[in-house]
This record gives sequence, structure tokens and C-alpha cells, in this order.
Amino acid sequence: MAFAHSNRNFSNIPSTLQYIQPLNCVISPSEEIEFEIIDNHSGNKSNTSNNDYKEVIQDLTVSQNFYKPLISLWKLLLQTPLNYKHFLELRVVMLKEGVLKFIINLLEDLETSKKKNSKPTEQCNPVVFTGITANNVHYWAKGTGFGTGSLASNWDIGMALSAKKKEEMQLMVIFQVLAAFLCEENKILHETCMIFENSCLTEVLSGFLRNDSIFDMSHHIVLYHAILKLVRSLASSTITLKLLTGVKGMSKEKSSTIQNLLLKLKTCVETYNKRLKINTKRMISKSRVKIYIGEENLYSETDTEELNILLYHIKLTSDFVQHKADNKELSAANKSDTVVVCTSESNNAKSSEQLYLAVMSQLQFDTYEIITIKGNGILQFNVPFYYESTVRSAASTNNDTSNSLRARRLAQEFATLSTSLPLSYSSTLFLRCDSERLDVIKVLITGPEDTPYENGCFEFDVYFPAEYPTSPMSINLKTTGKQTIRFNPNLYNNGSVCLSILNTWSGRPEEKWNSQTSSLLQVLVSIQSLILVSEPYYNEPGYEQMRATLQGQQNSRDYNANIQQATIKWAMVEQIKNPTLCFKEIIHKHFLLKQTRVIAQCERWLAELQLKGNTQSYQSLNIHFAELKTELMKLEKNSGK
Repeated sequence: MAFAHSNRNFSNIPSTLQYIQPLNCVISPSEEIEFEIIDNHSGNKSNTSNNDYKEVIQDLTVSQNFYKPLISLWKLLLQTPLNYKHFLELRVVMLKEGVLKFIINLLEDLETSKKKNSKPTEQCNPVVFTGITANNVHYWAKGTGFGTGSLASNWDIGMALSAKKKEEMQLMVIFQVLAAFLCEENKILHETCMIFENSCLTEVLSGFLRNDSIFDMSHHIVLYHAILKLVRSLASSTITLKLLTGVKGMSKEKSSTIQNLLLKLKTCVETYNKRLKINTKRMISKSRVKIYIGEENLYSETDTEELNILLYHIKLTSDFVQHKADNKELSAANKSDTVVVCTSESNNAKSSEQLYLAVMSQLQFDTYEIITIKGNGILQFNVPFYYESTVRSAASTNNDTSNSLRARRLAQEFATLSTSLPLSYSSTLFLRCDSERLDVIKVLITGPEDTPYENGCFEFDVYFPAEYPTSPMSINLKTTGKQTIRFNPNLYNNGSVCLSILNTWSGRPEEKWNSQTSSLLQVLVSIQSLILVSEPYYNEPGYEQMRATLQGQQNSRDYNANIQQATIKWAMVEQIKNPTLCFKEIIHKHFLLKQTRVIAQCERWLAELQLKGNTQSYQSLNIHFAELKTELMKLEKNSGK
């Protein structure tokens, strides 16, 4: 009988399955993680006869909690068969009866449902916020305004997390079934590969692997183990390996292939381990990933060591896929494509934008010796740091490095930041963390295009208190014209940053700091894209009501004119002349590579002021512009161009 939906219960499900545990946590490129399913009552492995394969598959139906019958199928696939014939017979029946296609359809249904029901989130790419919706209700970005809106929320976070966990467990079982299904029989693999190629499988896997947040992965350890298991299974044969490497005939860019996403993840893992100075391999034998399967719930028990196991498997999986992809047969198949791409790139000179991105991407994330600890234990700050007194005070009470939870969380976030800082020709984030400490960092943001902050360099100091992540980090703007300039209603001349995610403004509940979901990256992107906006005047309390008036528009133009002058004087000229040492190379290269763009931008600002008859602002900006051109000429001369 055909495999189809039904409301009947699946008679072959074990009474209750309790644990699914990895038998071999340490793997090498030639090994796989094996899982066992242990019966809740007996505690023994289930031993359904191989003779029941056809009957089980033919009777397999899906109830409302479809992962339960799939777990039983998973159990069948993981069993050691009586002989290879029985091993193949199960997979042949699954293909013949449409079971594999049905499972893929379940995956596609889950993916469609996830996209339909997902809550919109802010993107990491810089944007210019206009501050008004189609219904003219919201006058500014959420978390930055003052005068309107409600502090209430209809969002039930508990219900959302419960639904997310259920979906995660369903995905986990699907991935494990698909991984267990794969075998070495070419005929089966060819048919399977065709089904996978025409499905959303690689897109879904890429979506998870594109998430390089170790902090986020630490909350989904079991799911990522299943993903890695499936990836290794796909890499085991050259037939299915092409799904991971993006060979000829596939439209996806090489950089977005699963193989390259794994390499990026591996880099994150290495950054994380380097910051914490841990040896994950030593911990592998100490912990086992567990999944509890009850009648209505399915959850994971995780700890620090289990995260280390996952990170170790990411590294090994990446190495395994890379090893398989490097074999001579695959290299020969892709040789012609590689030559064409290289030739094409060599014949096309990079544009100024491409050159800027190529150069600045190498400077985005790095360490710097912000603090040196002298022999007597005294801290020496090598660059100005706003929270110096706070750091010294914490050090004197041994309250700055004793929090292991903070250290591990920061290592997770830095691993993400090392590869995920926004980079664009319009606006880019740069970060320097202390060489030894995790709680002291400095940030530089270049002002977004089409704003009064355009191409200015804005420096921030960030300190993570001992209570982090229960409490948010402290952040201070250093670029304030020696505390004479208030660059934005949300950026005070003393450097204070007003954002609800920092708990410095009483925004809606979902906008405030959440120790489980909020991060430094969110804060930095919020500053970049929600504060450094095109019309900052309307972020001032009550000023939103003037948006549609002639007076309000004039006030906004005057406000922007003042910000433009301050940007040139303090975020350009002063930064070129007296850059903070850890950002000197970044700032100088930024202005060298964009000097033509910066000059054109300033000339445009002058033309706009002249057109509006703003003589005073025109004259002031022109003075600052003349000084900027002088500094740019010096910079170019000193660079040897």
C-alpha cells in the first residue's frame, strides 16, 4: 500500500522511547557518529526483525505528531541487518513506496510553515531608516523613539519558544532518517540524489550552516548534530557529494556551498576555542548528547562540554567534506569550470567598490593589546578607554574575570563577530577586542550612505560587566568633539547611547535586553542602521508631530546641516589627524580608498546648502571641507601613492 497521511496511530512505535545517544563521540574522517534508541521501559536496544521491514514500511502512517512514526523508521534504518540484502531491501521499499519523497515533502512543509509564521527580525545589513510606515504611524525605528507607541506586547514568548522547540525536534528526526537512509549502492544513491536535488534539502541545510552564531547553536545542539550527521553521510559518496560542493550545473555561488559554509563555521570554532583556550578533544569522552522523547515532549539536556563536542564535530565534519572534495576524480570534473572563473576574474579589473570591500574585509575583526598587565598587577591602558576606572575597580575586587558564564558567552559572541560584522561600501563595522581579556573591546562604525553621518568614523567603547549576559553591556560613543557635539537624539555629547535593547530607554518588552537572545551584534547593528539615519531630528521627543509640516522639514534640514559639519570636523578630519592607534590603519585606508567619494559627498552637501540659502552653514561646512581636503592630500602623499 502507498505511504500516505492518516489519522490512525502507528502500531509499530515502541511504547515510549527515552534516549537517543551517540555511541562514538570521537570521529575521524573515516568514522561516523552512531546513535542508539533505547526503550524507555526496558532500557535495551529494540530489535525489530528484518523480516518486518516491508510490513512496517507499508503500514507506516503519520499522525499529528509525525516525528513519532519517523523515529520508529529511524530505528529500523539504524539496526544492524541480518545481511546486506535486507539492508538494501528496506531502502528499495522506501523508494518504491514513496517514503523518501514523503519525508522530503514533510521537510518542505516545515520550511514553508517556518517562513510563513516567522517573526520579522532586523537584518545585519546597514539600512537607512526613513522613520515612517505606510500608515504614518511609526515615526522612527523601534527602540529609538520617545513620544509615541505602547509598552504592551501581544507576543507570547513562551508559546513561541515551545513551537520552535517542537519544530526543531521534527527537523532533527527528519535529518537523522535521511542520514540513516543513505547507503553505498549506486543505483539507490542516484535515485536518492535526484530526489534531493529537486527538493529544498540543500537550501535548508545551508540555512542552518549559514548561521555562524555559536551562541545560537548552543541552544540547538541536538539539531546541529543531526545536520552534521546528514552532511557526512552525503559526503561519503561522490554521487551525493555534489550536493555539498556545488559542482557544474548548480546555480548557487561557490561561496554559499555547504562545503564553504562549513569552512566558515570551522573558522568560528577556532576563534571561539582560541578566546577560551580550551581543548575540546580532551572533553569528548566526558559527555553524551541526550534527547528525551515522551508522549508530548522532546527536549535536549545540554551543558558546556556538550557544546564543545558539537564544535569538535563541526571541525571534523568540515575536514571530512574537504577531504572528499579534494579527491582527484572530483577535481578533474571541476577543472574546466575553475579555469573559466579564474580567467574571467583576471580579465576584469576590480572596481573601487570591490577593492574597498576586499581590503576592509581583512581589517574588520582583530585583537589589540588594549590593556597590559604589569608585573605588579597594575593595569596599563594602551589606548583611551571610557570605562577604564570601572575596569580597574573590578580588577581590584577580582570581579572582572571570575564569571565563567560571561567568559563563555563572550567567546561564543566573538566567534560570530569574527565572520559576521556587516560589511558594505555604504557602511561597515570594525571591532578590536583585547588580546587577553574578553570584556574590553573598541568598535568603529563608518556612517551610512545618504545620512548626515556618511563616511564619518564613529568610535565606541564597550565593556561587559560581571553580570553579563543577565545585564546588557555598557557602550559609550567616543566621537563627541571632546563632549561638545550631540550627534543624535539617541547619542548624547557625554557619549551615552540611548537604546531600549541596552535598557536605556523603556521600549516594548520584545525590544529590551534579553539574556537568552540579545547580543552585541544586535546592539551594533541597531546603532548603525537605526540611529545613524537620514533624518535624526525626528528622534527627538515630540518632534515626530512636525514631520509633515514645513517648519518641521526646515528644522530637520538645519539639524542635518549641523550634523554634517560635525561629521566632517570630528568624524573625518580629527580621525585622520589623531586616530586611536588600534583603528589607525582602518581609518587611513577608509579615506584613501574612498577619498573621491568623500569629496563628491561634501560637494553635494555644499550644493544643497547653497540651494536652500543656508549661508551660515554653507560657510562653516566649506571651512571644514577645505581642512579635510588638506588632510586627504597629506594622507595620500604619506601613503606613497
